[in-house]
Amino acid sequence: MYQYNKRTHKHTKLKRRVIWISLAVLSIGIVYGLFQLRIAPKQDVRNPSSLSNAFKASTEEKVTFSKPELQFEATSGWKETPVPQSDISPRYVYKNVKNAQILEIYLNNPPQGRAVNKVVVVRSEDGALTHDAVSDNCVTFTDSNKKNLQTGISPAKWQQVDFLCDMANHSRAVVGAISSDGLNTILVTTASGKTYKLFFTYTDNNINPDYNTFYDILTSMTFR
Repeated sequence: MYQYNKRTHKHTKLKRRVIWISLAVLSIGIVYGLFQLRIAPKQDVRNPSSLSNAFKASTEEKVTFSKPELQFEATSGWKETPVPQSDISPRYVYKNVKNAQILEIYLNNPPQGRAVNKVVVVRSEDGALTHDAVSDNCVTFTDSNKKNLQTGISPAKWQQVDFLCDMANHSRAVVGAISSDGLNTILVTTASGKTYKLFFTYTDNNINPDYNTFYDILTSMTFR
């Protein structure tokens, strides 16, 4: 009887060793698998970011337009267009034909009767410009009862600033830069003491207008 119990005890001890060894091997396998899972995602996430940054950088090429009174930057597709000079015409006109965009700059001859479809409030400080966001089409917030039946133009306000809303041509996309300095007038005083009366219009004839282009032009503009 004693010999039988001794053999049984040895057999039980061997089984325990086998179980412990199996558990140890299994644990090592689980740890190794988790370690591989932690490494793999990091390798997959990095590539899209670098590709996106490279594409963005390739679209930021700028050219500088310089005139005796002012200077600004725009993307390379913009070109100056000759304008027959008169008391009512803009001093400078620039176009990006590919993107269907037009910038008009009135200098010391702000068009008092010019009506627009959208507006952006602009402020002058130290010979540079700051701006708010472009409004919705002015027909959405202008009282049509005040419209001139002959011209289709109605007096309007945006952010407490007066302007003229072109209600007769509401499908157009002309944005006017307005300020509290006066109707269709932005006063700019340079560091040298010169003062200019300015007015800008920006037209983007795309279905989804890119107003960031206009914002970039305004913020880059300086005056002499």
